[in-house]
Amino acid sequence: MAQVYVDEVRISEMKDQLGQAAMSSLMQRFVDEANAVVTKMSDPASKSADVLELVAEMHKVAGSAAALGVSGLQKQLNIMEHCGKTGDLDRLWVEAGDLAELWDKCKVLLKELDLA
Repeated sequence: MAQVYVDEVRISEMKDQLGQAAMSSLMQRFVDEANAVVTKMSDPASKSADVLELVAEMHKVAGSAAALGVSGLQKQLNIMEHCGKTGDLDRLWVEAGDLAELWDKCKVLLKELDLA
């Protein structure tokens, strides 16, 4: 089964309910939030950061991603969050290595939907 990066049906329903302007505003705040966590997780200095702080940030962005239908990012952050909570830091940083590329794919699709 192909990776699902965004839930176009969910996004379309939200856009219909909220209107294009409100949805674009909401999505822009989310994109900024997601960019920040992706940048942080791509920074080698984060390996010496407090893991629980990183987990909290990933959890927040994963929740926003779930609410907004950005399922690919949500799933990746959930995996990383689990690794952080269970102390599997080697896997956390392996998964973090895939995060930026996955987020880029999500953003391309959001742009196609006129939301990023």
